[in-house]
Amino acid sequence: MLTYHLFNYKITVSPVYAVRLLNHMWATEPVGSLSICIMLAGILLTVGLKLLDIMMEAQREKARAGCLRMELILNRGGDCEMVLANVGKEPLVIRQVGTLESRFWQKAFQPIPNTALPQTLNAYGLVHLNLGDIAGMPDFSTMLDKLTVQDSLGRLWPLPRAERRRARARLHASRQGQRFCNTNPSGP
Repeated sequence: MLTYHLFNYKITVSPVYAVRLLNHMWATEPVGSLSICIMLAGILLTVGLKLLDIMMEAQREKARAGCLRMELILNRGGDCEMVLANVGKEPLVIRQVGTLESRFWQKAFQPIPNTALPQTLNAYGLVHLNLGDIAGMPDFSTMLDKLTVQDSLGRLWPLPRAERRRARARLHASRQGQRFCNTNPSGP
């Protein structure tokens, strides 16, 4: 018995019933184009429903997997703090925070020292990581483009472009001596 789940409906197809139906058709009707068309339509419908089931299962698995949201906070003392939020339904283990540099065809991951890692992020959990005084480095702007988080599955999560822009604006405002509101409208 084959069971398909389609839009919260359960469709059950019995191969035994399909074979009996075909045998009945062959016994009562002359072999013709109609019976061949019905048989092909049944085969195509079965294969189509199975492919749809496989695609929907892949989409469910992708939606269930862990997903990381990041925010960078520059404190008054020059320390940089990263807030990581798991917005997926599966837990994530954060292994390293560092920079990802491309050299020819290889990528080299250089971790930032003195981060309290590894850390486990449960579903919808938050973790605050103090990255130290990286905002005072002369190449901080270029380092923002390469800042990446690596999880236990080997996936690399780069810092989003909007967050890089916000961090540069905060750094520029702090160097100008202005007050900068540290609120993030999207939030982690």
